[in-house]
Amino acid sequence: MNEKNYLNEDELLFLIADAENGCPVKAPGYLKEQILKEAGRENSAEKKESLFLFSVKIIAAAAAAITLLSITPNTLQTADIAPDSASAKQNSPFYILNQKTSRFCELLSDATNSMFIKGDD
Repeated sequence: MNEKNYLNEDELLFLIADAENGCPVKAPGYLKEQILKEAGRENSAEKKESLFLFSVKIIAAAAAAITLLSITPNTLQTADIAPDSASAKQNSPFYILNQKTSRFCELLSDATNSMFIKGDD
């Protein structure tokens, strides 16, 4: 090496050839097995619980969608075209449907939130 701590051309070529021919420091033999063992290890209990909660949410959403699809066509057929008073508005099928779906969504939200809060403790 020269005084500026740089490699000259011959030393640089030797370093490159040495690096290409073989690795100067080899990893321990047990390292590959240990890495594969750690990569294969899964916390299956957490994954199963997460999958279960996700499945419950999907089933609840599907049930809500099917319920709304089955209720809405019947409501549309019996709806009044132009209710005149506030009491007629509160008795209209759309108002009742809106109130019931709002309550259902609140219950669904509370149930899923309680599952997650219970699971975090």
